[in-house]
Amino acid sequence: MTNQPRGGRLMGSSLAAFAIVSAIVVAVNVILGGVVWRLDLTEDRIYTLSEGTRAVLRDLDGPVTLKLFFNASDPQVPPNLRVYARAVNDLLREYEVAGRGNIVVETYDPVPDSDAADWARRYGIEPQPVGIFGPEVMFGLVAAKGDAEAVIPFLNPEDQDRLEYDVTRLIARLSKPKKPVIGLVSSLPVMGSFGGMPFGPQPQRGWVAFTELEKDYTIRHIGDSAESLDNDIEMLVIVHPKNLSEKLLYSIDQYLLRGGKILAFLDPLCLADDASRGPMGMMNFGAEGSTLGPLLTAWGVTWDSSRVLADLEAATLLRSRDGRAVNNPMWLSLRPANMDAEDRLTAKIETLLLPTPGAFRIEPPEGLEARPLLRSSEAAGFVDAMTARFGESLPREFQPGRRREVLAVRLSGTFPSAYPKGEPGTETNATAATASADTNAPTASAATNGSPAVATSDDHLTKSREPGLVVLVADADLLFDSFCLREVRLFGQTAYTPMNDNLTFFYGVLEELLGGAQLAQIRSRGRMDRPFEVVVAMLRRAQERHLEEQRALEQSLEQTKRRLEELQAQKGNRQDLVLTPEQKAEIERFRREELDTSRKLKEVRKNLRADIERLGAVIKAVNILGMPMVVGLAGIGFGWWRRNRR
Repeated sequence: MTNQPRGGRLMGSSLAAFAIVSAIVVAVNVILGGVVWRLDLTEDRIYTLSEGTRAVLRDLDGPVTLKLFFNASDPQVPPNLRVYARAVNDLLREYEVAGRGNIVVETYDPVPDSDAADWARRYGIEPQPVGIFGPEVMFGLVAAKGDAEAVIPFLNPEDQDRLEYDVTRLIARLSKPKKPVIGLVSSLPVMGSFGGMPFGPQPQRGWVAFTELEKDYTIRHIGDSAESLDNDIEMLVIVHPKNLSEKLLYSIDQYLLRGGKILAFLDPLCLADDASRGPMGMMNFGAEGSTLGPLLTAWGVTWDSSRVLADLEAATLLRSRDGRAVNNPMWLSLRPANMDAEDRLTAKIETLLLPTPGAFRIEPPEGLEARPLLRSSEAAGFVDAMTARFGESLPREFQPGRRREVLAVRLSGTFPSAYPKGEPGTETNATAATASADTNAPTASAATNGSPAVATSDDHLTKSREPGLVVLVADADLLFDSFCLREVRLFGQTAYTPMNDNLTFFYGVLEELLGGAQLAQIRSRGRMDRPFEVVVAMLRRAQERHLEEQRALEQSLEQTKRRLEELQAQKGNRQDLVLTPEQKAEIERFRREELDTSRKLKEVRKNLRADIERLGAVIKAVNILGMPMVVGLAGIGFGWWRRNRR
């Protein structure tokens, strides 16, 4: 027998091993092909769906198709928009996986004159200009279920922190084609108004907080003088109520006792009310705060509509009338320490801004539970509303109350009626009213012994027939655009980006009260584009130094001007055009200081650029050389280990 060469045997063994490994890999891929496993290692878990989204997807009773339109093939699309589009597509794929067959994702490239572009326009997705000379880009999302459709016309990168909320809301909208009805009572033009008088109120657009609601709810405006509420109202939103008629207050009372839900924003000093009055708004010295009158009394809530709450520990940094930066303790910036961390309405709120709010004192009657949602610090106290209107600092006589005041509260349980004797304006029989209170049943009485008949309505209630729910907030300005949104221009369009969590709080309370707690559980997502935090911190420190130098220069300028005015006053009227030696010396000194400060500012900027360039060089070295060195050292170590093992 001829022996096979050793090299041939080794080659045959290697080929056999390769074939076996290949077969194992193929088998594993076939077996595990249907298994999906993902690991989200991003810091803010931006590719992990919230529990609220998963609950919405579990409740779907049929497939929903998500159609993403984006000009992916256009080479002129900016890189940042292209990156965001890829992130949106990745997130939609997460929806597809979590939907377990009920979510189908389709992507389209709407190039000009294509069928995809025609369909995009049919859905209401129009091209948006990117920059002045840039291309026009379609970037929208459509959700379709049967004949029902819902659209996001443009996916704004500035809104990426609420992307999951918007997409899930789109899906939920199709699951419930009938929009819930919200009754709106407000003395403010929250839905927009018409005007045109030269010195009176001008036409105003609606507040974003409420115009956005129209996408998911039917908003039914109820005037201050209305006498009743429609039966199909599922929730009542009350914003800065003033001078409500007794009949409307009675209707609100009975609505609540029938198991209604109320979200009310009261305000002792409503800055948005001043703004809605036009140029004469600030001259409205007698402007009154808002109240719900007897309803609050029945609920055990004490509310002073003439006093504003100031909190030294929650002061907000504002620009004063003379351009200085001042901490205003009557504008409250609330942090998690001011919120109930165990309540779903406030557990995930990071910051709220409440300009000139009031506060509640609560002693709920039996059967009613009160849970504070927002509180001040112990360094809080009250000031007169007029002082808060025109003052930027606290009066000298201000004294903190050494107690945490309630800024928002949830009331739930059995509510007593504010009108136990029946509808105002009608005579009632005390005996019948007592019987109604005991049985909580419809009452009717005939006249006896010449006494007047009981005039209570057949369905009058003196206490809750079903548990009610009320959320009271001691400020209405937090919903005004100027205090919760920042306006930006993007791709030729006006967009709004949140400056705090005011609207997140508002929408969360709405969803919770309407039973849509699923959407309320969706968290704000982190941003897909992560800044270089070290460079940002260096830039911020340099800017702070720059601002310090600028303040010093401005102070020097003011001092010099005052000195010049003093010297000018000493000269007399005959020498107005002649500079004295003192004035010349003062001006020369100021010029030297100005030049010296400018030189220092240039030095700060130069050092900033040098630090950033040095840091960039280090990062380049790590990226280019670091990883290859790590891989090389790992290979050398592995080879050394194998050699020692042999």
